[in-house]
Amino acid sequence: MVEQITIEDIKETDFLIDVRSEKEFEEDHIPGSINMPILDNLQRHIVGYTYKQVSKDEAYKKGYDILEEKINDYVNKLKSVKSRIVIYCFRGGMRSRAVVEYLNKRDVSCYQLKDGYKAYRENVLNRLKGFDYNKKKVFILHGLTGTAKTKIINKLDEGIDLEGLANHRSSLFGAVGLNPNTQKWFDSQLILALEKSDKNLIFEGESLKIGDVFIHKRLFDAMDKAIAIKIEMSLNKRVQNILDDYFDTEKKIGEVKEIIPKLAQKMGNKWVNNLLEIFAKKDYEKVVEILLTEYYDLLYAHFHKHHSPSYEIIITTDDIDAAVGKIKDFIRNKK
Repeated sequence: MVEQITIEDIKETDFLIDVRSEKEFEEDHIPGSINMPILDNLQRHIVGYTYKQVSKDEAYKKGYDILEEKINDYVNKLKSVKSRIVIYCFRGGMRSRAVVEYLNKRDVSCYQLKDGYKAYRENVLNRLKGFDYNKKKVFILHGLTGTAKTKIINKLDEGIDLEGLANHRSSLFGAVGLNPNTQKWFDSQLILALEKSDKNLIFEGESLKIGDVFIHKRLFDAMDKAIAIKIEMSLNKRVQNILDDYFDTEKKIGEVKEIIPKLAQKMGNKWVNNLLEIFAKKDYEKVVEILLTEYYDLLYAHFHKHHSPSYEIIITTDDIDAAVGKIKDFIRNKK
């Protein structure tokens, strides 16, 4: 008989094994778990095709045949593990049950996670839904594009980098050089960051959507009511910050160039053609300056014309560390 434990019973010392495919694991997984798929991406496709096109029994047979080929490797990897071993699949079904049964027969003691990853996902959503923002002081950093808000957030002990969790910089160029995370992964990392926080929460001002990831409404509402801090930097410094983030590799430069034509609807063909001509000359500093002054700054002004926060402090400096110090002093003295 397979012994089960619930998601609430999981301990930090448990050795968690996710037997789902690599693709499922990459989308999201329980923190600390390792991926030992019964079926890799291709095998999962083949078994699924067999299930739909041939028969359920034939699909199960293929799955068990694949598992039998892998079980010795599983045993060799796990026989020396001293921690409690917990196996999970998507919903606590046949994949994890089969692995637990095979391993137990080989004297490798392990447990099946009841309801699998699905239980973990529900647990994450419930924790996000129940998180009490009223018990924290929430601060929000505003500023024009290029004012190093993300770098500042990451230098603050209580800063939570939402763009980092999404792996997207929240703009048309936001995915340049990055591989954006899924909503599920974003949620999993977000609740961990929230629960680790002490008295304060510090975020960068964001729209409701970062790339393809949505900020949960309760968090977004808390950010909307937050204590507002504005960061100001010179245009030259802002340009340099953007160059450092987006133009530091040939691959990124190529991605930026491919995106520029998409600005035609907002900026017009004349500006886009001008940008591409300057781009061809490799005058990237001028390209960035035009993007800031003729696109991003205008968007920022339009948004804040209708959603202008009341700033409790405005910090004007090109020195990131100086900005961090002033923010720390402001938060420390805020009652």
